[in-house]
Amino acid sequence: MPESQIYSVSRITQVVKAQLEMQFPNILVTGEISNFRPAASGHYYFAIKDAFSSLSVVMFRSRQKNASFTPADGDKVIVRGSISVYAARGTYQLIAESIRYAGEGDILALLEERKRYYASLGYFDESCKKPIPPFPSTIGVVTSDTGAAIRDILHVIERRSRGLRIIIYPTLVQGEKAGEMIARRIAQAAGTQELDVLIVTRGGGSMEDLLPFSEPQVIEAIYHCQIPVISAVGHEIDHTLSDYVADLRAPTPSAAGELVSTSYATILDRLNAAMRELALTMNHRIRQARSITNINSPQMMHERIAWRLREYTQRSDDLFSTSEHLIRLNVKRTEQELKARLQELHALSPLSILQRGYAIITKEEGNGRLVDAHQVHRGEHLEVRLHRGSLKVTTDTIIEEGREI
Repeated sequence: MPESQIYSVSRITQVVKAQLEMQFPNILVTGEISNFRPAASGHYYFAIKDAFSSLSVVMFRSRQKNASFTPADGDKVIVRGSISVYAARGTYQLIAESIRYAGEGDILALLEERKRYYASLGYFDESCKKPIPPFPSTIGVVTSDTGAAIRDILHVIERRSRGLRIIIYPTLVQGEKAGEMIARRIAQAAGTQELDVLIVTRGGGSMEDLLPFSEPQVIEAIYHCQIPVISAVGHEIDHTLSDYVADLRAPTPSAAGELVSTSYATILDRLNAAMRELALTMNHRIRQARSITNINSPQMMHERIAWRLREYTQRSDDLFSTSEHLIRLNVKRTEQELKARLQELHALSPLSILQRGYAIITKEEGNGRLVDAHQVHRGEHLEVRLHRGSLKVTTDTIIEEGREI
């Protein structure tokens, strides 16, 4: 073999490294974690193995935000990354970009199916949410009585608002029997009728660890609970179905403790604000009272009464003048109408006819007017009324239609 084909260690390592990185740029590898050893630099070093082989893995600190848990020996995981070569040792390894528990895909599919089912029943509707009381006096907590979650909640409440009554309903928070036990504790708390609010909580964990808080019996127990429920399961990035059905979700157990407790500083601020508002209101009322007092002083009352009297006197004079004018108009109109009627009566009066030379003839014995010659006998006495005066006559001859009768 010619010496021109002799490779240095570094060269062969570079060739192998280039080939591996080109061949396996983004792969998923599943196995069980072993020999987990976090370095002082913050990087994770471990191996994943199966029954026959082992693969070294490094997860740099900048990529750990893509992990929702801290790996531990024995965890069954799926690691996404690329194959590379560590030149100093001449060994190949997996550079991890993210890590999750094996089986999480199945869990996510199960949770999504449950979520759609209970959403279709209206379990997550905003209209079903009950308000969280601002100043609860008795708080129930469904959680492990030995876990970090209850310690965090008690510490927050003790620091912010001493004197609140805390009732703990201890339960398993992971494992096959945890869901059933959590649901029983929620129902037990709801039946006491002494709680103002109920916190359902646990600390962080894997998706499988948090699965009991997404079990159907837990979802239904929270939905039917008449007490307002706060779900505080895991860390801020964790989500369970209890978060959707609860009346309020808290990102952490400590945050739940803050939600149900009001700090002394907050209460003092509210009292000071209320006192300032009360002082402003009282000053406003005092100014109003002084203004009313000034308006209703004897001098002001006298001036207002005098002004009213002057106003009413002027209005009375105006009304009297108007009435007098209307009366005069009515009297004048009535006089004119009366004169017209008198003229009509005068024109129709028999006396006016006498002025034109006519006369009215009546029998002396009676007042009946004569209109027919047959009404009179010869030698009968008659009265002839003229325009001025009257005549007494005696009939001598009676003529009808030109002949004497």
